[in-house]
Amino acid sequence: MNLKVLPLFSALMYLLKVATNLMLITIVKPFTTMAI
Repeated sequence: MNLKVLPLFSALMYLLKVATNLMLITIVKPFTTMAI
């Protein structure tokens, strides 16, 4: 892999992880509040 691409790729993966976490939180939060 090209050295210039590596930081960009890791940044993209990080953003993807954060996006999925936010999506999970927004989906799960209403259910948890309803359960309580």
